[in-house]
Amino acid sequence: MGKKVLVLLFSAAGFFLAAENLLLNGDFEKLNEKGLPEGWMIQVWRKPGAEVAVVPGVTPGSRALRMTSAGSAGYTVAVQNLLLKNNVRYRLSCYAKCENVRSEKEYDGGIVLVEAGGTVILWNQLNSNRFEGHSFDWRKLEFTTEKPLALPTGNARILVGLRNGTGTVFFDKISLEEIPDAPKEKKAVFRIYPLYLQNNVYHLCRNFPGALLFSDMRIPSELVPGHRMKLTLELPETVTYAGSGTLLNDRNRAWPEDSFTVARFERDGKQCSRYEIDLPEHYVEHATWPEQWANFWRVYLKSSAPAGTEARAVWTLSSRKGTLASGEFTVRILPEIVFPKTPAKKYELCIGQPWNSNAPGRISEVYADYWNRLRSRPWCFDPYRLDFFSKEERDIVFKRYRCARLEWATSSTPWMKPLLAALRGKSNAFPPAIGADGKPRPTSISTWYLIEDPENRIWGQFFDEFAEWVKRSGFEAYSLDYEPGAMSHCFSEENRKRFQAFAQLKTLPTPEACLSTFRKQWFAFRVDQHAKIINRMAQKFHEKLPGIEFWLCSDQLHPDGTLVAEWCGVDIRKSDPFVDRHQMMPYFSRTRFFETMKLNIALLKKPCFPLIDPGEPCNYGRYTPDSVIQNVIANAALGGQGIGFWQHDILDGRLLHAFARAFSLISETEEGYCGGKPLPDGSITAECLNVLRFETGNDSGTPVKFVLPPLDRNVRALLHRTDGGFLATVFNFNEKDSVVLKVRIPGVAVPACRIRDLVTGKELSVSGKAPEGALIREGFLLELPPDGLGILKLTPAKIGDVVNSGLEQSAVAAHLEELLKRRNAATGVKPFRTAGSAAEWGMTRPDERPVIRLERSGAVLGLSPETGDVISWMPGSTGTDFVGNARRRGHLGRIWLNPMPGCVDDPASAFELFEFTNRNGLPGAGFRRTIPERDDAGGSNPWAGLRIEKRITLHADGRSFRIDCRFINPTKRTIRFSFRMHNFPAPFAAPDSLSFEAGSLRLTPGAPDKEFVVVNEGRNAADFLAAGFERFPRVTGKLDSFTLTVREGELARVFRFVPQSCVALYSWSDMDRKASVEPATEMFVLGPGKTLDWSCVFSIGTAGNGGAVR
Repeated sequence: MGKKVLVLLFSAAGFFLAAENLLLNGDFEKLNEKGLPEGWMIQVWRKPGAEVAVVPGVTPGSRALRMTSAGSAGYTVAVQNLLLKNNVRYRLSCYAKCENVRSEKEYDGGIVLVEAGGTVILWNQLNSNRFEGHSFDWRKLEFTTEKPLALPTGNARILVGLRNGTGTVFFDKISLEEIPDAPKEKKAVFRIYPLYLQNNVYHLCRNFPGALLFSDMRIPSELVPGHRMKLTLELPETVTYAGSGTLLNDRNRAWPEDSFTVARFERDGKQCSRYEIDLPEHYVEHATWPEQWANFWRVYLKSSAPAGTEARAVWTLSSRKGTLASGEFTVRILPEIVFPKTPAKKYELCIGQPWNSNAPGRISEVYADYWNRLRSRPWCFDPYRLDFFSKEERDIVFKRYRCARLEWATSSTPWMKPLLAALRGKSNAFPPAIGADGKPRPTSISTWYLIEDPENRIWGQFFDEFAEWVKRSGFEAYSLDYEPGAMSHCFSEENRKRFQAFAQLKTLPTPEACLSTFRKQWFAFRVDQHAKIINRMAQKFHEKLPGIEFWLCSDQLHPDGTLVAEWCGVDIRKSDPFVDRHQMMPYFSRTRFFETMKLNIALLKKPCFPLIDPGEPCNYGRYTPDSVIQNVIANAALGGQGIGFWQHDILDGRLLHAFARAFSLISETEEGYCGGKPLPDGSITAECLNVLRFETGNDSGTPVKFVLPPLDRNVRALLHRTDGGFLATVFNFNEKDSVVLKVRIPGVAVPACRIRDLVTGKELSVSGKAPEGALIREGFLLELPPDGLGILKLTPAKIGDVVNSGLEQSAVAAHLEELLKRRNAATGVKPFRTAGSAAEWGMTRPDERPVIRLERSGAVLGLSPETGDVISWMPGSTGTDFVGNARRRGHLGRIWLNPMPGCVDDPASAFELFEFTNRNGLPGAGFRRTIPERDDAGGSNPWAGLRIEKRITLHADGRSFRIDCRFINPTKRTIRFSFRMHNFPAPFAAPDSLSFEAGSLRLTPGAPDKEFVVVNEGRNAADFLAAGFERFPRVTGKLDSFTLTVREGELARVFRFVPQSCVALYSWSDMDRKASVEPATEMFVLGPGKTLDWSCVFSIGTAGNGGAVR
């Protein structure tokens, strides 16, 4: 029977205002002579032993319908006929309870169903596979149709009961209501990039045009009659309008002329200009298309005002209907861009898509000049709709840039143009990739067929046609963006047969078994298949298209132990012998970027040409202009071939300055960086001095070294040999802390060196003279600001050579002394040990990680001195660590602020230890940190200044502890935030050993959903879900407390969490079934000077299978 299933929205909502219940006797209060509810037909089919009765309901004095079945086949249901309307939305609510309900098939068991003429309108299975045990107490359920009904007939019926299942179900207070349409205000929706990411501040480089991008525009067509729309820009006299243009051409394959008028006026006593700009008709027409993704309009501004000038601009978007939207923004004028003296010649540069290459007037040439002054003929990817560019615009792309074709893949199938056309034109041209849901993926070919190509059509006929198209295109390289994922598709029987052979299995596994029992083997198999597809394509490229490079654009290798990410399913090492370059995408900065590129460059033989995305909206807050410069230099110093900037070249002025500054440094250093990889580790060291260092002993008396604050962890140094000297590159990846370093270069053998910092242009000096070799070997002082960089060029000198513009070592030493005095004065942390408890320094066992050790009743809690998280917990004298082992270590109590527009925070940021406590014999430690302001192109951070304190106290029995969080707003503005407490309690867990429980709710992390959300019954989780969590599967449960059980043979570890309050819980698990447990709070509004407290209690126990926790 074909059924059309509408998407349901689930909630644990409270009561609604009274509306007409379309059901008769939904509360089962009226009974007939048989004692069964009036208005309901009881139907039993092939159900021997079925029982139906009216019993006490959910509230005292109410009645409920109970249905029980001992046989699994057939059904026992209560049915009522209905008359429903088209173009109406409906809400069904009821109270339900299950006792031991089980079914063999996915859609059977306890059901609630509304259907009309075979079309399912509302449906829910009470004993979903997510409810292990298939029992729960009374729970209010609510379902709504997502869109108005369009039914073949108005005659409908509701069924509640058991279908092909056993057990008992209860129903009470069933209600079906019409949902009245809320009046919707029609309005224009769009964003102005990058203003919406920068708190409406735009930085404009002096004498250089900058662009504002009107994007994601959605305007109801009735608001723009005749497709006529106008932008009014009121600009201060220091800023002028330089033109505008759409990214999409019109139907005549042309970009219309810019049309505007200008008038002078006075505002607040200052001269201004009012520009009234007519938006192109075809753009306005596109703006009314709900699915037009590339609907962009660029507005260019220019200024010759002095650097530091700041003024207000006002904009209004209008049509014949009146004003559609309006706003204002601040324009800040930056200095003129300082370009490299000569462009880079060896270190490569790639601009994602040069969206300014078809800009009005000479703006296209200005931007082409900008990039060419950084690197001669840099690479770019083909701009959007390049086929429709004029000859002049195409010349800019192909003569000023080296153009590479960037192409994607769908469900493991590369987008080769003729092949893609064939797939779109005929759905059964090839066997498709089959999803885990059993459905074919659109525009796809199953991986086994892609690899084997039994008819030689893919790598024969279609690739030959594709190769001819590439030859005609003028592209010099082809970059395959291949991120297909390994766990979501290619479950056809033919592909599983090949997996059976790969994994040497005796029987053919089901898709469910591939994702559970054989998850690791399946992942390895899919990674191997993807490598074969990439390598086959690369070989054909080299055979048919000699001279055109083949690049692999995919996920990088990860230094955190995972190496290959499950979400991507590509191991780039397997394709290293076949591709010409690796274009990985490490979309982050600082230490993580450095370590990631260091690993990839070390493990791969082919050149690494990574992309970073400081201009992409989704990752905008991950970068500052200084951290972008660090990324460029770090990649070059580590041996990378070049760097690319994704996604386009419409950028804030501070990023334009950062790119130019980075390549100015590259032009001075590429001979040293591009001549080879850095010298081995140990050739240079950089030790942070403006910290407190001390030692304590571990359990066996071995000295343990501690550093507070742990600034060393974000300092890196590299050394290159140059003609006659060295090039030392030192990074301070600490975002908010400056460092004073002792830099040692043991290999310096000359009597003295001139040491010039290419970043500041100054030289290091000792009493006005060049540093001697002995000092350089023993260590000289170098101070770097937050997100700072030092590039030191060492050239041989004579002892006594005079340095005129010196960074004097004595001045740095004096500043260091002042910093240490402040640090000592601010640190009042005093460890203690008494007869019953202790708070002191220690180490984890057996991996010997430094920790702050809280001890009570023989139990030990280990806290990370860097993050303040619990990373070790030994609740008894057995020495068993419940949070980690020698191989892996988890954590408890990490605070993650939930994402909000414009807000930026790093949950792994360092906390400062500020106290040890001993309250009533209970040991504790306090940590704190303040969220910093961001000096980046993202503007100010709305969370900046929020102070977070975290106090951890070990309880008397040692089997529980409490985390008290305090949020303080010392600013003069209101701060809105919510957070979740990220816990990763069992990184050592074996697959299928985890179970999550909250009341009667039982879930298995990772089976089947990698991520899920539990909404706390009766709580409003709308803000949390809107922070990016609405896309995950979710259920409702009571979250007063919850547990995660980790089973190991006959023993189970039970982690219990009791948060003070939470609206939801989020959980993520990876391929090994390691799972997070993250209670999430409501949205807090913290006024100026206000304080908020929140706490969570953690306890632990063990149990045998089925035994009680002890």
